[in-house]
Amino acid sequence: MEVTGFCNIKCKHCYNFWRGDWLDKDYSDNVHSSHMTLDTANKLFSEIKKHKIKSIVITGGEPLLNYKIVKHLLILAKENHINMSMNSNLTYINDQIARELKELGLRRILTSFMVHARKCTNW
Repeated sequence: MEVTGFCNIKCKHCYNFWRGDWLDKDYSDNVHSSHMTLDTANKLFSEIKKHKIKSIVITGGEPLLNYKIVKHLLILAKENHINMSMNSNLTYINDQIARELKELGLRRILTSFMVHARKCTNW
């Protein structure tokens, strides 16, 4: 479930590589327009419950840029016994956010790290 289209990093290995163009321009006014709204989150979650979906991955862009919606979705998932995981570059995580995510039932975060040593990459 994509909670935002915006990301703060331009990873060469990202499946959303085309979004890196946003970092080359001043898109600060458009960041929030790419965020999932509370209304959309509620509508999507209603469909998820209706279709008895048992597992959801929160994605983006960078999901932690829309942390309010991430927390809302985790609360809904916990109430409905739906497993949640998240794909994140973790650049916005801190101790408080990590604790909150854990308390809200998030058990898995998929991340990756850029390697800057030329001998370790093919780009």
